Amino acid sequence: MCGTQAFTNYCSQCTFDANGMIDESCQKGHENKGIVCMTITYPAMAAMNKLGTCPAVGTCAAALKACVAVRCPRTDMQDCVSATCKSCFGEGD
Repeated sequence: MCGTQAFTNYCSQCTFDANGMIDESCQKGHENKGIVCMTITYPAMAAMNKLGTCPAVGTCAAALKACVAVRCPRTDMQDCVSATCKSCFGEGD
C-alpha cells in the first residue's frame, strides 16, 4: 500500500531528464511520504523501530533495496513502467 503508492506517485508526478533518470528531490519527497504512510499505518512498529527494538523494519528495508537492485536495473523511466520493478514495492508493503 504505502510503498506501491509512493512508487506510483513518483513515477507519475516527477520529471525525468534526457537520460531517463528521475528528479531525485521529487522522488525523495514521495519516498518520505511513503515512510510517513507506514508510520501512520503501523504506529506500534514505528515506535518499536524508533527504539531500536524492531529489527524486522531493517530487514524489510534491506530486502526492498536488494529487490530493486535486481528487478530495476534500467533507467528510472523504464523501471517506472516495469511491473517487475513495481512488484518490489508491493512485496515491501
